[in-house]
Amino acid sequence: MMGLYTIIKFGYAIVVFSWLLMVWISLNEAKEMEGTQYPPCYFNPLCSCSKSIPDLGIVRCKDIHLPLIPQVINSSKVFMLYLENIGLRDIEPYFLQSTSLYKLCITKNLLTSVPEEAFLGLERSLWELNLSYNDLSTVPNKALRYLQKLRHLDLSGNDIIEIAPDDWRGLENSLEILMLSNNAINSLPADAFSGLPQLDTLDLSGNNLREIDPSVFRDGMGKLTHVYLADNQLSVIPYQALQPLKLLKYLDLSYNVINKMQAQIDQLNPISHQEFDYDLSLDTLRLDYNQLTIMESAAFQHFDVLNKTYLDGNPLHEIQESAFVHAVIKELYIRKCDLNDISPLAFGGLENSLQILDLSGNNISSLPEEILHRFNIIHTLVLGGNSIENLDPIEFLSGLHLILSIPWF
Repeated sequence: MMGLYTIIKFGYAIVVFSWLLMVWISLNEAKEMEGTQYPPCYFNPLCSCSKSIPDLGIVRCKDIHLPLIPQVINSSKVFMLYLENIGLRDIEPYFLQSTSLYKLCITKNLLTSVPEEAFLGLERSLWELNLSYNDLSTVPNKALRYLQKLRHLDLSGNDIIEIAPDDWRGLENSLEILMLSNNAINSLPADAFSGLPQLDTLDLSGNNLREIDPSVFRDGMGKLTHVYLADNQLSVIPYQALQPLKLLKYLDLSYNVINKMQAQIDQLNPISHQEFDYDLSLDTLRLDYNQLTIMESAAFQHFDVLNKTYLDGNPLHEIQESAFVHAVIKELYIRKCDLNDISPLAFGGLENSLQILDLSGNNISSLPEEILHRFNIIHTLVLGGNSIENLDPIEFLSGLHLILSIPWF
């Protein structure tokens, strides 16, 4: 009896593995097909089609004048449709219902709105929808709410000013990637994305955000791992807003106007700041090209693990003693920062974690010989593009362990 049960379990495992393998193969084949050049379509020789009639397969129309989607597309099986810069102004209701599309890209066109019935018929097939670089001023939520299988939604490069939690209704069980970069969003409402428990990646870069309210992610967003907030107007790190994101691994705050590492204290309730646990653990933190001028002692006190940390391009002229204490950093990049003063104990606390330190492209003229003494696992030190004088390499390296490469230039 036990042997039969084991055989059944083994057979079930083989079936599941085989199914996953077929899905993986089909996805990889689809990626390869995307980059392939196909012959002209019979309905318009300036478009390309991967197959001939009746099933057109992958259809791509780019940089031509085609203000209406060709009627033949709705009478064919099309699984990828790319309409880029064709002058399209409208999507007719029900027009794609017979296509079985799983990827639809209508980019760099003139869409100002999307009718509610635009994607009817694609409820169980459409996985990826790209409406980037059009003229949308609002999220076309009524058209989206029927797309039960949608995993990837790209609304980048439009004129969207506001978003609301209801914008994502109907996408609760499917949406994993949401791209909202390069719009005109200036604030985020409470629980802005709480209706998307499957969300893994959120891109809000290139908007006009000045702050991230603590209520935006307060429900935890249990699967969110990548958040892009680059190229906004943030002046402080939104520790309290990000703290509920327990699985966050990649945080991009580059190209903002952040001028300090300290947490912002609520002047109306300073006690709440003292009691709040801000510790963030990330794989990658990008703070490059902000307005940080001094890296003060304990500047990284609100971080725990930071495998890769980028501070490039800040007007940073001083790193004080134990600036990185409390954090566990493996790779630290401080390039092109006009840095000229580094405390001998600047990197104290990183002795057992730091593996790569890149200080290239600064104005460092002298480096304390003991600055990296007691560092046990560092293997790469980059000092090129500085003006270091009177440094004895033998003396400098005498306190280092397991150095593998030091690109001085």
